[in-house]
Amino acid sequence: MFRKLFSIILMVVIGLTLFSCRKEGPVNLNPNIPPKTYLWIHTDTLQSAITSRQIIRWWGEDPDGLIQGYLFAYFKTDSVIAGQIPDTLGYSWVVKNDSLVAFPLLSARERFTIIVHAVDNSLRENINVSALIRLKPKPYWDKNENGIFDNNDLRLPGLKSAMDPVGAKQIFPIKNTPPDVFFSRDPIDPTKTIQQPETTFTVATFTWIGTDIDGDHTIKNYRINLNDPNDDTKWFEFSANHTMITLEAPRSRTDQVSGEVKADVYVGIFPTMYKIGEVQGLRLNDTNKIYLQAKDFAGELSSSVSLPTGTRKWFVRKPKSKLLTIASYRATDLASVVTFYRAAFAAIDTFPDTYSPRNFGNFDFLDVYRGKMTNSAGELVPSILNPAFVRTLKLFDYVFWFTDIMLEAEIHVHAVAQFPLYLYSGSGGKVLYSTQFSSFLDNPKGPLTDFAPIDSIGLSWIDTRVPNDWPVNPDSTNLAIPFPSLRFNPLSASGASHSIYIRKIVKRSGAEYLYSLPPVPGRGWPSSINIGVIDDTRRFVFLSVPLHFMNGYEKVWQDRPGVAGKGVPAFLKRVFIDEFGG
Repeated sequence: MFRKLFSIILMVVIGLTLFSCRKEGPVNLNPNIPPKTYLWIHTDTLQSAITSRQIIRWWGEDPDGLIQGYLFAYFKTDSVIAGQIPDTLGYSWVVKNDSLVAFPLLSARERFTIIVHAVDNSLRENINVSALIRLKPKPYWDKNENGIFDNNDLRLPGLKSAMDPVGAKQIFPIKNTPPDVFFSRDPIDPTKTIQQPETTFTVATFTWIGTDIDGDHTIKNYRINLNDPNDDTKWFEFSANHTMITLEAPRSRTDQVSGEVKADVYVGIFPTMYKIGEVQGLRLNDTNKIYLQAKDFAGELSSSVSLPTGTRKWFVRKPKSKLLTIASYRATDLASVVTFYRAAFAAIDTFPDTYSPRNFGNFDFLDVYRGKMTNSAGELVPSILNPAFVRTLKLFDYVFWFTDIMLEAEIHVHAVAQFPLYLYSGSGGKVLYSTQFSSFLDNPKGPLTDFAPIDSIGLSWIDTRVPNDWPVNPDSTNLAIPFPSLRFNPLSASGASHSIYIRKIVKRSGAEYLYSLPPVPGRGWPSSINIGVIDDTRRFVFLSVPLHFMNGYEKVWQDRPGVAGKGVPAFLKRVFIDEFGG
């Protein structure tokens, strides 16, 4: 009796187990029913050609289970025989029900076929979202995306029975959309476009961003024009790989002409930049405007954008001298200081051993402090220092750069010179740099030692007063012919002093000291303080006190030590003629 009852119970249990089996169990007595896939489309989507960016939605239904994911793909309809699907088509594995698709449109109009296969939960393999799936010759996960089954690719034997074998597909007629282009925004104030300074020499750098609703990769070329956008022969076209160019009219082209010249078009930054062509129409000593357009593979052009914008002006100044004088000078006597230097440079031509006029007094001038704010460079400083400012310096054989004391709250002036002067002098340019230290040194120390031939600067100032008519002694330790003696300018009162933060400077290895200040009795320095250095290539002279303070000649106050001074013109002649070869 017990054995019979046990047999009945066992048969009931087996029956219930078989009845309750689902397709996801280890045994499935009923064959899996594949899911069905559906696409949702706007009613007017296919009435006419549409733009290449479209939101595609789909869903799947499975009568005997759940939808696990979808295989999504698209291809150019007219690239295959009508009704066929490419054997090499790769599907993206997705678990969501929609996607924003940017069809890769390379002509004015094309047709694309969207195809989606729903996959139910009978699939046993775990697949990562966005994995590339291929169905031929047999379904597999193409992990290295090379189009063949190899290496670590994963076979998907259960995919064929788990997916909708037909899928949902639809043809979308797509029309090209012209690209857009705009000049880059100021990183400090993104609401503003990077503009050129209102005045430049014959170098300017421009940068921009191109975009296309059909996909940014569909932009084929950019083209630029100077001042005459209606003349199609004056546009210069180049590859869309370049979104920053530098225009430069070299001295060999501008020195003997006026009016319009061609500008060389460069890409990259100094010193690896290279020329890709020329553009016509750069106006010398006149205002200019640049126009820019993008062109896509379908041949359509963007709207034209231009710089400068609004009421701004871009004036291109023709260089007239071999010497560029740069001032980063906050004090109100700038005009008189520039006048002094013009006279001092002009006086070089009066020396008996200057056999031909150098005309350095006619130097070109650039005020890099004008319009300077606390967190910005001056308004005449290009936003892109390399290459725009570096190549501007290279228009000239020589640079004379002078500064006064900068306020501690400002970004120090030396930071503007830091890399441009380093690159300029390193490529053969010759520099005289005259500066003043302040009581605050943490910021300028780094920039100065990057480009000037000094290794370090004393962290504390020794004194703030140099007596008027005080000698500036040339160093004769290693120089075969010492530099000319100098003296500080005399003042009306014997006890008056020049206000200067005197700091100790230490030359870089290989450099040579040029000048020192003898100690002042009863003051803070017990021995001579070096204030002048020349580098080992004889291309960079650095002074840590203002040069225009040292134009004294005969001793006015006889209690002062030292010999008579030779004056600033003698110093400039020694630097620019004897050392720099001007």
